[in-house]
Amino acid sequence: MIIYALIASGVSVPALFLAGIVPGLLSATALSLFVFYYATRNNIEARVERTSRRKALIKAFIPLTMPIFILGSILMGIVTPTEAAAFAAFYALMVGMFVYKSLKISDLPEVFMRSMRDSSVVLILIAVVAVANWILTFSRVPQHISEYVLGTISDPIMFLIMVNLILLGVGLFLEGIAAMLILIPIFHPIAMSFGIDPVHFGTVVIFNLMIGLITPPMGICLFVSNTISNVGIAKISKQVIPLFLLEVAVLFFITFVPQSVLFLPNLFGY
Repeated sequence: MIIYALIASGVSVPALFLAGIVPGLLSATALSLFVFYYATRNNIEARVERTSRRKALIKAFIPLTMPIFILGSILMGIVTPTEAAAFAAFYALMVGMFVYKSLKISDLPEVFMRSMRDSSVVLILIAVVAVANWILTFSRVPQHISEYVLGTISDPIMFLIMVNLILLGVGLFLEGIAAMLILIPIFHPIAMSFGIDPVHFGTVVIFNLMIGLITPPMGICLFVSNTISNVGIAKISKQVIPLFLLEVAVLFFITFVPQSVLFLPNLFGY
């Protein structure tokens, strides 16, 4: 969301954070209901003792407070989104070292190296796409695309449907940040021309690209799941289809019901 706000200038980061809460809850509810249905249908039982559940909840409470601190500190004007990110990293470091004691001082060089490597990949992507965007802008490609779209599509709903279909296709092959860097400079001005709320449009785009994390062949979450379960990408991809369809249903709900996304940002004055 921070990167989206950097690309689409004028979009508020706290407003995007707030706008993502309802879609996140809707998605979590839909997926949880499916898991319950699947477990019931296939007679899968997971009995956990009350003591174990209490211990798990207490253990999870500390990291679960991180998003509350981040969002709360931004909304209260205490810190900027960048400062909140630094605070989150420091919070995670302290919890890992002193609460869970799963992180040792000897692990820090590897952690910092991995963080720098991941950050450098994003920065290189931003630099390369910035050059490509300059070439596109100099060649007036976004303007030509915008004129064509506005001349072909007159209904903002049809435009949102078109964007969703394109992004769902792009999510099969491109990582979310790369896709945003390439497509948002083109789509965002068109959305503004249709009078679509920038926070609503940004949330739809981000949620759409996050669905790409579970879509083959390049879904990152599929590879992570396979690393843990070691059952094979093909089997995981087959089982993920119902979850993918539920995510798409939530996507189209927040697309056609903007207030589901804008309710909380409006409530906080954004």
